[in-house]
Amino acid sequence: MGSSTYAQIAAALGELDVCADRLCELTFDAPAAAELLGIMKSLQRVVRKLRVPGHAVINQLGSVASPAELGGALDQALADRLRHQIRGQALDRRGRRFRSASRADGCTVGAGIACSRGCGAAR
Repeated sequence: MGSSTYAQIAAALGELDVCADRLCELTFDAPAAAELLGIMKSLQRVVRKLRVPGHAVINQLGSVASPAELGGALDQALADRLRHQIRGQALDRRGRRFRSASRADGCTVGAGIACSRGCGAAR
């Protein structure tokens, strides 16, 4: 397989962004529990797949860019550019993500607290 051009990569990322926007517009109150588990499995599969090109970009950036070009070490440059800390991100990743998701939609996952969106369902 040959090298991908910037235009090809940008087009694929644009399509991915559109798909992500469509997915974010959906509600998930109609599927049954088993279906929701399947949806979660599919989402996790996509997240794992997306790590592959991310790692490839980081590796390529590390091999072609000097610290002077980056404005420092690669990890610090990425953290500065992405506006979050790269180191320690893996610590308690699942718990933090699930907690932040529950805060984002107004529900507390697994704590038996009613959903604040007015649906009355305990989570």
